[in-house]
Amino acid sequence: MRPERTTRNFRILSINGSSVTDRILASKALAHLEAYLLKKSGDADAWIADYFDVVAGAGNGGILAAFLFTRGKGGLPMFTADEALRFIIGNHQKISPSLPASSFK
Repeated sequence: MRPERTTRNFRILSINGSSVTDRILASKALAHLEAYLLKKSGDADAWIADYFDVVAGAGNGGILAAFLFTRGKGGLPMFTADEALRFIIGNHQKISPSLPASSFK
């Protein structure tokens, strides 16, 4: 459910995440933002995608954008920001296979 607009501002979310650290930081920041939006709105079905008109991202940022803005059945985003974060952390070797697991310590 999109929040009601009181202005004609156009909201753009641009996600950067070129390195493993950037990817994790971006994912964590988006999970934090979504949790804040849930709390602030009082809407248990609030999604980041409801608060932005356009999303942009390249590389890892594009992966996060796809997670958060791709709509599934019923028109809802397929992943929450927290689910995207858990996927990114759990699959970092598949996303960037040349990086050692110790990058996350």
